[in-house]
Amino acid sequence: MLKRRNELGEKAVQVLATSFVLLGGALASVFLIVTNSGTPLNTLLVFAGGCLVTGFILWLLRDPDPLSPRAKWFHLWRRPKSTTTHYQLRVRKTERSHTESAPKPPTAEQIRELARDGMNTWIPSNGKPIPQNREET
Repeated sequence: MLKRRNELGEKAVQVLATSFVLLGGALASVFLIVTNSGTPLNTLLVFAGGCLVTGFILWLLRDPDPLSPRAKWFHLWRRPKSTTTHYQLRVRKTERSHTESAPKPPTAEQIRELARDGMNTWIPSNGKPIPQNREET
């Protein structure tokens, strides 16, 4: 499966660039064979045979086209297709009763009650009791 929308275009550019490099190398090799070989015909035939064998091996080892169906007998030479798992994301709704309201910041009355109870900080202490009066310290 394609990960991005433009992946086929990127593969086409890679194949085109590789083809240009191989064609340029082949033309340079042919030029060197013709200009420097004593028997250029025999050398060119060997070079052409090597190119055909290399091309056939590369064709056998190529990746399958994801858009075209494959023949059944051709599966013998291919790697097994990786399995993909399809799933849908869903938002889980917490089950709250209709009487329970959404969490809200504390009101002024709640803060006053906390201050009266001796909890005048939002940071928990490290086990030390909070003094109620300043005279105790």
